[in-house]
Amino acid sequence: MAIFVIIITACTPKNETVSQTAAVTAEGHAKILKGDLTDFAGIWVDSFGTRSQLRADGVFTSGSMGVLEADGFMYDCGAYVWNVSVEEGYGGYGVMLYPPGVPINVFYMDVMERKIAGIIETDTTKVRITSGYEGVYSSGEVYYREGELPAENNSSNGDLSGQ
Repeated sequence: MAIFVIIITACTPKNETVSQTAAVTAEGHAKILKGDLTDFAGIWVDSFGTRSQLRADGVFTSGSMGVLEADGFMYDCGAYVWNVSVEEGYGGYGVMLYPPGVPINVFYMDVMERKIAGIIETDTTKVRITSGYEGVYSSGEVYYREGELPAENNSSNGDLSGQ
């Protein structure tokens, strides 16, 4: 099975200090790396009103996409990263969970060195999720727990009842 994912990291640019709020305990950190996302399972919403579900096993999806599995859990520069793929098939996408205090940085490679191209403005006081083949390019594509979407990012003015 081959999965190709471009990752957006949460590394902090040189000379910039970010408060790493203790949102994930040492026990929670170990659970996530073993693929247990029970503490984060539920419905997540982006600014476009897209509702997605994060299951306790790490599968993050909108609607029916067949039988999916999650694997490859790792910790990279303050964020949790893993793959979701079609069970026994080809294709998949990356998922990143950002604890509070961790910025969502867009990066590029310059002669084998990772460099920060910019920061996607998000509410860093909350846990956020991104997913996709190529990462995200705007704050509108970032998921927050249902009911926690910042008002300035909510294109549906808080009314997700029709979604």
